[in-house]
Amino acid sequence: MAPPKAKKQKLASDPSIIFTLGGAKPDVRLRVFTQEFHANSGILKIHSEYFRKFLEPSGGVQPASASPLFHSDWYTQVEKDGTWVLASYPKVGQFIFSN
Repeated sequence: MAPPKAKKQKLASDPSIIFTLGGAKPDVRLRVFTQEFHANSGILKIHSEYFRKFLEPSGGVQPASASPLFHSDWYTQVEKDGTWVLASYPKVGQFIFSN
């Protein structure tokens, strides 16, 4: 039997896009330019080498979140050459949006 597909929820009062799979609750907040996403860190690590590496850094220090609902926050960081990445710590010149 195939595993259930991930569900995407959007609440009228919440501008975030929330990804859920089974009973896995979102514990990571990603702010990609002006859109906020909530996802489960385990699912991100399964499907992304980037998150496997950076959600479990070799030093054992996990990125922190400003919210008690999330283990870590990720923000869009725009580089000087116009490319962008998701970074766990705010830096000058990146996009940080609050509701």
